[in-house]
Amino acid sequence: MTYCKVKGCRYPNTHTTSGHKCGIKGCQEFGHGQLEHYNKDMKDYIKQFHHEILPLQLHCTIINCPFSKYHTTETHHCRMCKRFGHGIDTCILKNLNNVDDYLLNQFSKQEIINFIDEKSEQHNNIYIRINSSYDDSLFIKKYNEELITCFISDYYEQYQRNTEDYQFLLKFLNGFIDNTDEFIDNINIVKECPMCRTQNSKNDIEEIFCDAECCVCLTNKVEICFKKCKHACVCKICLKKLT
Repeated sequence: MTYCKVKGCRYPNTHTTSGHKCGIKGCQEFGHGQLEHYNKDMKDYIKQFHHEILPLQLHCTIINCPFSKYHTTETHHCRMCKRFGHGIDTCILKNLNNVDDYLLNQFSKQEIINFIDEKSEQHNNIYIRINSSYDDSLFIKKYNEELITCFISDYYEQYQRNTEDYQFLLKFLNGFIDNTDEFIDNINIVKECPMCRTQNSKNDIEEIFCDAECCVCLTNKVEICFKKCKHACVCKICLKKLT
């Protein structure tokens, strides 16, 4: 059955007239099409169908859809990825702030933000990948000053390569450089001061010049200062051996 009365509509059985979005660039209004856009009489005529809704069994079932009476689930337009058939709650594309912590594999959102912000100043287009489980991956990049994520289930499964989600991921990463290894290395650098056992992160470790002897090997000169506890006590070689 035809529900949309817009002239030339290709899918009139999936939405009502009010659910039809104009395809003219710069318009994007609902309730008319391209032909009506340029013809006032046609546009006025079609307004008489704006009150019509779909039969109950065809209503969109996407959670919190404000226009469920005017289109089917299959034609629901996701505001995040711009694809059809799902909503933002189940979209593989999300803002980092909206990602569940368990997908971050014990990394904090602030660690991710700090790293990508710092690296983006040097290299505009970078991304990192976090393995949230054995075969699931979360890809993160900075786009338009926001950190956007793309979650792919069964990333290493060969049949995943033929899915729409995987093809979307390729477009998501196009032009961006993988900085995952550097991110992991940076975050995992936590050293315990041999003098007081204070945990020092990478940002708390500073190179210095000193005539004192390394307290670990008792041979090399002190080259490292732990800023958190203010102890200058080890050389670079022994720093690598600390846990």
